[in-house]
Amino acid sequence: MARHSLGTITTTFDTTKQNVFRAVATLMEDAQTAQETIAKIRPVFNKLNVPKKQYNTAHEFFFTSKSLDEIAQQTNSTVEGVLKIARCTIKHYQLYTNKDAIKERKVEFDKILRYSRAGEKSIQICYDHFVIQDTLTVIAEKYEITKQNTYNIIKRFEEALARYEAENPPKPKRRKIIKP
Repeated sequence: MARHSLGTITTTFDTTKQNVFRAVATLMEDAQTAQETIAKIRPVFNKLNVPKKQYNTAHEFFFTSKSLDEIAQQTNSTVEGVLKIARCTIKHYQLYTNKDAIKERKVEFDKILRYSRAGEKSIQICYDHFVIQDTLTVIAEKYEITKQNTYNIIKRFEEALARYEAENPPKPKRRKIIKP
């Protein structure tokens, strides 16, 4: 890794010293976050249900200190492919850590589902949004539809939620009186 003086960096990239310091601070924070994430994933890696095709690449990424190029060569992939598999593994980790919350959201989703008038693809889109909590952009790319169509499908499901809440108003919670 080459080291350059601050003056060389500011003139080469036509930026200020303050912007260089901000960039370095951001890189340091990102590196710290990456190290923490890898440390969290290692103990539960085998429980994440990583697909067989991606397992070896993900294992190399999280358990060795090889560069992305070395991993890509070893697994007959590209650097972009290795990063995509790493992101997918992190997504599996997030799902693994949020299992209980996902179960609760799935129960609520199933209750509301009876009030929706949606097709199979729309139900899958709404499931990904409300239960898995994917973003509109991710869902649109996954199902190869526009973000506007994704938004409209989710809006219709929110109308079904309103119908459900109108027919099943929440029960008032009883207050417990604590005597001193």
